Amino acid sequence: MRTFLRLLLTPPATSKSVPTVTPVPSTVTLTRSISVKIPYGAVTLQPGAKLPLISRDGATVRVRYMDTEQIIPISATDLK
Repeated sequence: MRTFLRLLLTPPATSKSVPTVTPVPSTVTLTRSISVKIPYGAVTLQPGAKLPLISRDGATVRVRYMDTEQIIPISATDLK
């Protein structure tokens, strides 16, 4: 009888919410033309170019292009 009463009086266990982690993409795709400086001048990267993502910081992303790190506006990429 005690076990039965304990089961009736014990609140049901609630599942703990597990935070979801959004995977970080390894590349970004340009959505508009961007001019970047390289060791021997400048080049314009065209929409659709895929670049390796190094990091993301607020309104900018750091990408790799021709063995150099470039900082470009996140608004010029497919990231939101």
